Amino acid sequence: MFTLFYGLSADPVHQGHIDLVTAAVTELDGRGHEVSLVLLVPVYRRNPVGEHPKYGLPETYEDRVQLAELAAGVMSKHLAGTGILNCAVTVSRAARELALRSGGPNYDLETLRYVRDRLEPGGELLFLMSAELVSGPNPEFARWHQPVEIARLATLAIAPRPGYPPNMDFLGGLTAEGGRFIYLNNVVTKDISSSQIRDRLMAGADPHALAGEGLIPASVADYIARHPGFYRPRPRRSTLRRPAEPGA
Repeated sequence: MFTLFYGLSADPVHQGHIDLVTAAVTELDGRGHEVSLVLLVPVYRRNPVGEHPKYGLPETYEDRVQLAELAAGVMSKHLAGTGILNCAVTVSRAARELALRSGGPNYDLETLRYVRDRLEPGGELLFLMSAELVSGPNPEFARWHQPVEIARLATLAIAPRPGYPPNMDFLGGLTAEGGRFIYLNNVVTKDISSSQIRDRLMAGADPHALAGEGLIPASVADYIARHPGFYRPRPRRSTLRRPAEPGA
């Protein structure tokens, strides 16, 4: 049996996450990799890699865990609708536990080791990621903490993303050093951005309107609406010019 590890900021969880996990589990099942457990792992403290670092994650952690819990319920229903009945979807707080223990950032290698050590005997680990991370001449995944060891520890389950073809030379180098990967050719999801949704919410958008657009699940919209402080509207800047200071 396989455990599918999916790390995410959940800031907020959106329909793209739901579709990605559902499609990935379905394709893996069809290719003989029966996933019995999906672990959603919200990041607690961002590691220093990536072009768009996120700040303030610890302060919103409990809210983001609750959003991931809601998403897990939606994913379970979607998987059941596809005929996959023996796959549980749960949320892990491993990233928080490890970050508090070390006092440092979240490294996926450490979290994967934590999860692997708790698998049932004979269980195998899959690591779901977007092709964006292994695309381009200098893939972002190459800058992660010990990427080769990650690919040895867990088989990379790589989901396509339009405009981001995988760097096969890079992936070939990983396999030459003992890494493993599966390219999920048939996974197709909507191109939805958490940052764009977050910006709209912070600008005062009604979360139920975003749910109506198919961007976030209704349960996630309900949670955000009940917790207005989670995404506080940004104060509008005045268009009036301030008078010049004396001597300016």
